[in-house]
Amino acid sequence: MRRSLKSGLAIVIGLVLAVPAFAGLSPEYAGWADGPLGYLLTKKERKQWKRITTDAEAKRFIDLFWARRDPNLDTPYNEFKARTEALIRYADEHFGTEKQRGAMTDRGKVLILMGMPYSIEHRGPTHTMETISKNSAGTDQAWNNAELWMYLPEKLPAAFKIKGSRLVFVFYEEKPNSNLFTLDRTHREGTQGLRALARAPEVWLVHPELKEPPKPVSVAGGKPASPEHLAWLDGTGALDGKVKVMASIGVADAAHRPLWVHVELPKEAPPLDLLAGRVLSADGSVNSTFEIAPTALDTGWGTGYQLSFPLLPGQYTVEFAGAAGGAVQFVEKRGVTIPVVPDDEAWIAGPWYGTRTIREGSVVLGAPFQFGIIHLIPDVSGKIRKTDEFSYFGFVAGVKAENPKLRIEVQLIRDGKKAGRPIALELPLAKIADGLWVYASTLNLTGLPEAGKWDLDFTLEEPSSGAKRHAVVYLDLVE
Repeated sequence: MRRSLKSGLAIVIGLVLAVPAFAGLSPEYAGWADGPLGYLLTKKERKQWKRITTDAEAKRFIDLFWARRDPNLDTPYNEFKARTEALIRYADEHFGTEKQRGAMTDRGKVLILMGMPYSIEHRGPTHTMETISKNSAGTDQAWNNAELWMYLPEKLPAAFKIKGSRLVFVFYEEKPNSNLFTLDRTHREGTQGLRALARAPEVWLVHPELKEPPKPVSVAGGKPASPEHLAWLDGTGALDGKVKVMASIGVADAAHRPLWVHVELPKEAPPLDLLAGRVLSADGSVNSTFEIAPTALDTGWGTGYQLSFPLLPGQYTVEFAGAAGGAVQFVEKRGVTIPVVPDDEAWIAGPWYGTRTIREGSVVLGAPFQFGIIHLIPDVSGKIRKTDEFSYFGFVAGVKAENPKLRIEVQLIRDGKKAGRPIALELPLAKIADGLWVYASTLNLTGLPEAGKWDLDFTLEEPSSGAKRHAVVYLDLVE
């Protein structure tokens, strides 16, 4: 009996000791490593995660996990995090079944670890797989539907150490019309793919030396705001009510929509020497802070300053203050919603408009109100002179055509009534990045019969993709 009791106690103690440390975590964190992000954990990180015992430790671990994979710690935007989350959304939408999440399938795993393939070939049951490689092992016949994912080694990080001119992953559908594809591990090229998958967690770990998550900064080129400067946000400024602010959802590339802010002070205002503020998440927690010495822009009506906030999709409150000589000039607070960018469809953004532009020396994606090498001073006064050159710009993303064009119609409206026929034109699009195009044009306002308030009703369409956008620009035309 005693021996049995001791054995029972030993079993109970063993079971207690075997309970994972993270068993006490909240549901938000308990299963984090069991999801698709677990594919990216290195062996060392996985051991560290198993020792996590509190939500605070889990949050710190996850923040450090992303920071170690951020390609540029000097910018507030973690491109790798945004890319990974977009790949997970794509996998869930396209690879899922009734019983399995898309990101947790074989195709989901390869997508998350390797990124989007260069090309995908679909083959039916009657097609042979002989063309994959003459040296492939296994059978030649594809008895089920198959997908061949091709990667070009030169487009992947060199740390993958891929030999040959391509990397191939072959997936077979388990049952017809099931949408559940299993990775074929028998081909010789498939073996190289398995090695790449095993190496991927270390490849994407670009800052293994980081011991603490860096403090997030809201804007590129800035630094975390001091408590003294954040205290400005609780007060008021001498120019409150006299400052004009435009907050607009901008474009960084074909997948990201930052927040662009243009602030315009009256000409008599002293030049700002510091902008400081913070971004609050939907729950009121501090997402990031910043302070930066701003660059002044002559707007014609006053002095302008611009900021770009690279934010992930979601709801935020952006708060910032401007100071001159240590004296607060204004305090501004804005709620904003950053939309999710469609993964597999074209879209049109804009138009942004104004009468003053600056020609920059290079294209800087995501820079506020910059369209290729043209930097726009957007109109926030609402007043446009008839002699001004009215310029408008925008972006088209996700177009597959090689030389797309944009059809534009502009209907002039006065007092709710159409004034004449719409102005119709077709614009070529200038490619500035993969999947991203810019459009630009001007309108001659001298032909308008009289000053006053006018509406410019824009209809924009990219015919090859069917993408459309409607926008209205409200002008106060002065002599």
